Amino acid sequence: SVPEKLINDGWYWIEDRVAHCFFQVADGSFGSAEPHGFDVAHAISDDLIHWDYRGVVLRRGEGDEWDSQTIGTGSVIQRDGRYWMAYCGIRIGENAPVGWILRIGMAVSDDLHHWTKYEGNPVSEPHERYYERIGSGLRPFMHWRDAFMFHSGDRVYQFITARRHHEDPNRRGTIAVASSTDMSRWEIHPPIEVDPMAEELEVPQVITSGGKHYLSFSTVPRLLLNDFKQQFPGHPFRRADYSMVGPSPFGPFKIHGTGEILPPDSAVKPYASQIVTWNDKIFLLGTVVGRPVREGNTTPGNEHQDYICDPIPIVADETGLHAVE
Repeated sequence: SVPEKLINDGWYWIEDRVAHCFFQVADGSFGSAEPHGFDVAHAISDDLIHWDYRGVVLRRGEGDEWDSQTIGTGSVIQRDGRYWMAYCGIRIGENAPVGWILRIGMAVSDDLHHWTKYEGNPVSEPHERYYERIGSGLRPFMHWRDAFMFHSGDRVYQFITARRHHEDPNRRGTIAVASSTDMSRWEIHPPIEVDPMAEELEVPQVITSGGKHYLSFSTVPRLLLNDFKQQFPGHPFRRADYSMVGPSPFGPFKIHGTGEILPPDSAVKPYASQIVTWNDKIFLLGTVVGRPVREGNTTPGNEHQDYICDPIPIVADETGLHAVE
């Protein structure tokens, strides 16, 4: 946690037995609605439990800059001897008739502590051939956020929270794909194939373990499709992290059961979690929101403070990612 600060989604880079956590941070009154004025802060750890807060490393833009309202969730990757961070942003006052306009930009660093925004930002936004520019679902703003980067061949790929341009509006939630060889010019590709189960698949990540490939993501109950929920009558759906399994990093990905990574009775209920590898084992780290949120997610004893949960051991099998009981 960061005293007197609101924190939101986090993403991680691990190198030389040091974990680097980058996360959204904002000033705000506890118990208030989630603000849209986040910057990116940095903390480091040598055990995934105790974190040394290093302050803000990437700030919102000024004036009419594309990211002047807020900076959103991203990821970090190493390429050509430098570190690159993808992140999303919103410009103050640049709202569609029904919501925000989101784009993705890049920042670069030589040491993970000092970051400079790419001068050509933003680098991508939805291509109308494949993706909606204005959401047709319950949250009708532009869905183009939470870029997760990984290497494949000679290219870096981004998986992006998005919505398809076609199909039943309730079933358009998907993962968009973009790729680049120089980290500045990003080609937009068709979405990957995923089992339809929610209007939005937030904070996507793909990992490989034991020869299988896993897509993890987050969503909330009101965005789950009715026909999906009806398969599990009486199940206490909540703000949660999910996984699917596929034959390659690009899918197609299938869900098994509810797909929830943590059981409903889990003592801690993080969101927008990430899977990290530490000492050759995999763990889940996510944000626990102490302030009240729309779906309800208050942990006793932390009603007025947001925090990153302690690492939760994860096992990967043929049905997905699961917390170790």
